[in-house]
Amino acid sequence: MIALGAALAVIVPLALPGLANLAGSNFNAGDGNLVVNGTETDWANVGLDCTSTPKVGCDIDKPTGSNDDSFGQGTSENDAVPTVTDGSIPNNKSDLMRFYIANESVGGNSFVYLAWERVQQPNGTTNMDFEFNQSTQLSSNGVTPARTAGDVLISYDLSKGGTSPTLSYRTWQASGSWSATHSLSGSFEGSVNTVSVTDPINPGAPRSLDPFTFGEAAINLTTSGILPAGSCSGFGRAYLKSRSSDSFSSEIKDFIAPIPVSINNCGTLNIHKTGVGGAALQGAGFTLYNNNIPLTAPRGNEDTATSFTCTTDATGNCSMAGINVGNYWLVETTVPAGYLTLADQAVSITTGGQVVNLTLSNNPAPGTINIHKQDDDSPASPLQGAVFSLFTDASPFGPASPGGGTQTSHGAEDTAVSGKTCQTDAGGDCSITNVPLGRYWVVETTTPSGYDTAADQNVVIGLGSSPNTGQTVSLTFTDPRNFKIIVIVCKEATNTLYPSAVTIDGTSAGNSIGSAPTGTTEAAICGITSGARGGRHFGSHASNPIVIPQ
Repeated sequence: MIALGAALAVIVPLALPGLANLAGSNFNAGDGNLVVNGTETDWANVGLDCTSTPKVGCDIDKPTGSNDDSFGQGTSENDAVPTVTDGSIPNNKSDLMRFYIANESVGGNSFVYLAWERVQQPNGTTNMDFEFNQSTQLSSNGVTPARTAGDVLISYDLSKGGTSPTLSYRTWQASGSWSATHSLSGSFEGSVNTVSVTDPINPGAPRSLDPFTFGEAAINLTTSGILPAGSCSGFGRAYLKSRSSDSFSSEIKDFIAPIPVSINNCGTLNIHKTGVGGAALQGAGFTLYNNNIPLTAPRGNEDTATSFTCTTDATGNCSMAGINVGNYWLVETTVPAGYLTLADQAVSITTGGQVVNLTLSNNPAPGTINIHKQDDDSPASPLQGAVFSLFTDASPFGPASPGGGTQTSHGAEDTAVSGKTCQTDAGGDCSITNVPLGRYWVVETTTPSGYDTAADQNVVIGLGSSPNTGQTVSLTFTDPRNFKIIVIVCKEATNTLYPSAVTIDGTSAGNSIGSAPTGTTEAAICGITSGARGGRHFGSHASNPIVIPQ
């Protein structure tokens, strides 16, 4: 993968082993051209885009003339803030046209690829400086980035008539100047075109380039010590400038304005968090832990927290950048209300510049339905032994559903949820636990003797209000008490029982008793006066209903 600019990574065909001159690199910077020969990677297939805004991996200098960007007033490299002017570039020096840059990470090594183009072949030496800045903030000149300690300047020097460039680098010091030079010998390859070559990159492609007007280089940032293994550093801006001579203190003249880049030996972890129905989940907080030896699950006491944290925003996203190569645990330390804590996730950053994208989904915490069963007395008494079962509420839905349904009890389309039952205790209470989010009917499937079955109740289980806690719904079911009405008919003249047909609540109840049960007498029964009326005549009697009070 060759990374271009600040935000684009382009997958390219990789060169076969041995085709690239610089060990470990997939890029051929030793042939002095931009086209692809065979299966190699070169400038033509790394995804440069000089026409986009912002440009990706390249920039084009302003046309030669009075409006061309240049440095003035004797500005040299050690000036912390270069003086920016407009003006022509001396014909015998490098009047720049284009600047190309790409980077990749291969086998634990970070590589950067550089190229320049100029208007004409110079009469003297070629001296190019590529400056890499960590900060994207502009200096007081409003054009070049503000320098910070650790910025890097790579010098590309070619002697008059030479065909093999020499590369070296310096680092910006906190004291406000560049360090002594460090050789890049063994960590780079570079070349210039000694014959005319074609630039196939738009705009204006194809363009023919005269000899010695194109140069390129590949640099191993890891082995060179610019981005050493085990560190975490990088650059966000880069630009090209030309120097007037081999002397480092000489004037710098033409330059191509800085472009955004993303060059580093650290990884980035992007997290997208979803909840119910795949919706973005805000407020999930994460901390990155070192996965120390032994590298086995689950996370143990030997694994220590890093300083990397993030919390998902309204889009469900958060990121951790600048992570060293290594093995980690991603731990959810703040859990959104109503959801269960996510299991720790193993994460590995294997190469610099690697971007790991994780989409993580939290499971909602299951709910609880608390049931209280009572009779219709006043005050009510709890009822033991009532059994309740949970049924899914399929369409047509009940009134608790969003928007309100019309069904008043469960139907044939509603199915029992396996294992979701409970039986009331002596206090009239029981609970159905671990209920997934959804719509349900709670149905009394076993009714205590002597009571009528309570009506079904419709319920919706949604998200709870606290982390790792589901919604709790409390329901009260009231069973009406059953009463027995006994009708006794007596012949008043003899105080004896008189069997008679009885209708109660419009339904035949058979005949009243005709003989006294064992242990009593007909006279004793017929002598009952409470709740009795005498002096009635033979025949049907239309009377007020019998009232059973509360």
